[in-house]
Amino acid sequence: MRSILLIIVTLGLILGVGYYTISEVSGTSEVLLSHCNDIKTGVRDGEWEKALEHLKRFEDFWNGVKPLWAILIDHTEIDNIDMALAKIEQYIKTGEKGLALGELSSLELLIRHIPDKEKVSLENIF
Repeated sequence: MRSILLIIVTLGLILGVGYYTISEVSGTSEVLLSHCNDIKTGVRDGEWEKALEHLKRFEDFWNGVKPLWAILIDHTEIDNIDMALAKIEQYIKTGEKGLALGELSSLELLIRHIPDKEKVSLENIF
């Protein structure tokens, strides 16, 4: 009886941690995507200072989230986001509208991809 209780508690703990992981990554990715939209609006409108301010907010939020994400997801994904941010910053500083918008689209794709990759599905298992 004791072993069955231990198995149930362990299974509940695993499911709880899994649910927390998915909900945390999904929630923070939505906030990051919102910041991306703000940056994209600034770039489209040619308001470079405003775009840099939104990029700074994105980076501040990202630096707060990154340690948790480093525990939960593949580090390659984090490195890809960091590289995209560095490129976006330089594109905005030099006023490269097309390149900045292209890299922002790549960043959005990376951020959208992560929660989908972490969800439990048959596609992710096999």
